[in-house]
Amino acid sequence: MPADYFIDERRVNEKYIALQKQFHPDNFANRTGKEKLMATQISANVVAAYKTLLDPVARASALLNLSGMPFDLSTYISRDQTLLIEQMQLREQLDRATDADYAVLKQGWQKDFSLLEEQFAAEFSAKALEAAAETLLKMRYYQKLLSELHDRDRS
Repeated sequence: MPADYFIDERRVNEKYIALQKQFHPDNFANRTGKEKLMATQISANVVAAYKTLLDPVARASALLNLSGMPFDLSTYISRDQTLLIEQMQLREQLDRATDADYAVLKQGWQKDFSLLEEQFAAEFSAKALEAAAETLLKMRYYQKLLSELHDRDRS
């Protein structure tokens, strides 16, 4: 698979299924202990890679790391002074939202997330990795907001 942000999910699913068929531990039941262990490790790596590819934030983070920029969302500190204020305002919107507001918030935040994805892809392609990291941090904030909104909307 090419190391691009936007992926063909159908192709990813096809590759995942093919690799799982090839390396699933059940296929190695009659093999040596070493071969069974190897198949289990490969299968676990395939599952982890699949999950990473399907999660847009994890995929972007992996791309930065593969490009030689050590990146960890849990420790990354933004240089954007306005980012924290923006995120606090968005969180306040979520906290004040009623059931009637959820659809509008979801639509707007999904649009914002999509725009950030486009921005990340462009920055990554241009090898502007610092800018891409800043954009990725914003993507993560929106992903968390959308997840929390989804959780509230179900309750």
